[in-house]
Amino acid sequence: APAVRPAHDALHAARLDTAARHGLLALAAVRAAQSQLGDAARGAREERLEPARAQPRYPRGSSALPSGPDPAVIFRYAKWAAAAVVGLLALWLVVSFINHRGSKPAQTAAQALPPVATQPAVSNRATITALDVVRVQVWAKTPEGTYGDVLLPPTPLAKDARVSFPKSGPVYIFASAQENIRISFGGQQFTPSAPPNNIRGALAIELP
Repeated sequence: APAVRPAHDALHAARLDTAARHGLLALAAVRAAQSQLGDAARGAREERLEPARAQPRYPRGSSALPSGPDPAVIFRYAKWAAAAVVGLLALWLVVSFINHRGSKPAQTAAQALPPVATQPAVSNRATITALDVVRVQVWAKTPEGTYGDVLLPPTPLAKDARVSFPKSGPVYIFASAQENIRISFGGQQFTPSAPPNNIRGALAIELP
């Protein structure tokens, strides 16, 4: 009996070792199957996601292509702009041609006109110059020979001062001192106190 027990123990140990090996092999097989199943599931999930990545979805009502200017519209606007530029250029050429043709006859007519001789205007005013301090007054002479309208009211003059009045006919000129005045009319001068008149003093004289 003591000799059989060790053999029985050795057999039991061998069986336990075999069972442990089979358990390890089964566990390895289970893990391998789980790994293959995980790889298959991961591959299937990547295959399902790949079409979605390759074909992105866009919201309804929007185009898949990026928006931009229409070449046909751009070409139409370019044609309009070119036509406007050509029209403005043609209008400018027409206006320039008309102005150029219209200015030539005016210049020719101006050159053809003979020069007009200017004549000095005849003044109908007379001027009294004070040779010294004096007071003067002028009336128009009526056809009856009397004093008419006042052409120059009483006016005091300092030396070298001048005063003018309208003259269209004979007038009467009063001076407080006839020797202190000189009268100019129609390009001529008349001094009452000069010879041969020798008029002096406060009185009125007639100027035809």
